[in-house]
Amino acid sequence: MCKRSNRTRSKPDTVRETADPATTVTTIPLSALKRDGDFRLSFPLRPGSYHAFTRRFPGLPPLVVTPDNRVVFGHDHLAFLEEDGAQEVTACRGAYTLTSGLVLNYNLKQALDGINLYETLVFLRKMAPVAPLERIRRWVRIPHPVDDTVMDRLEALLDEAFIPALSAGLIDLETARRIVDLPSSDREPMIGLFTTVPFTQSQRRIILDMTEELLAGSQRSTSLRRLFRRLRLNRLETAERPQKKIISALASIRYPHLHAEERSWKDMIAALDIPEHITVKPATAFENRKIEVRAELEDVTALVQLIEKLKKNRS
Repeated sequence: MCKRSNRTRSKPDTVRETADPATTVTTIPLSALKRDGDFRLSFPLRPGSYHAFTRRFPGLPPLVVTPDNRVVFGHDHLAFLEEDGAQEVTACRGAYTLTSGLVLNYNLKQALDGINLYETLVFLRKMAPVAPLERIRRWVRIPHPVDDTVMDRLEALLDEAFIPALSAGLIDLETARRIVDLPSSDREPMIGLFTTVPFTQSQRRIILDMTEELLAGSQRSTSLRRLFRRLRLNRLETAERPQKKIISALASIRYPHLHAEERSWKDMIAALDIPEHITVKPATAFENRKIEVRAELEDVTALVQLIEKLKKNRS
């Protein structure tokens, strides 16, 4: 950046659109800058977040513009300058096309400050009209399982309701794809649940599996919002360890026989005189009648004594 590249160019049709043009460093009044949004990939804006840029490229400004002063890279830094009351800014100016500018913006953000899932999808939507996915992958590294199905659903994935969850990393791409498959009226409460409570990817998968089955079983006679109200999930969201309680609440109506059996089993175990250093739990989902017992002992001597007692009881 800010100098002409001398690297070998084996694919002229690709490099022509993405190679850095000759650039110069210049000072520009902030009022002369154009923020039309075509190059912007910062969602949300993170003012003053380019400390890594100044360390890696000392002397170069973290702002890139076109000859007509359209902002290509550095929207976050520009927001910082505006908040700081600056009147002018030093910038790299180069003849970037929309394609080469977006690629530059994406690669710099990813290398210096990280790029979230929402920003990645915004980039793909802007690039889709000018290049196929296979070519885009040659220009940038996309750390998500993006395929043609995702490209076809970009508009739905970039709906306003997704912005907080995708930009904060609260849901992954697989989860977002499955939410898009839900009826439009059910998407918002599901996104709201995952935004309010931080679930793991496997927990989100379990919740989606159960809610999809419950909605299908009702033949669409209920909605996700009514289902969540029935389970009083708004109260569970603020409880201690809400993830486990929410999954348990969904399982109680998705697998009522297992829920009743688990409750009976817990009551039976609670009535036993079990030492504090021993924990007991059933097999997952009661898939068999085996019981797992875990003992915490002081040392090897205590372990040997326990083994001897078990042997005597077995004989």
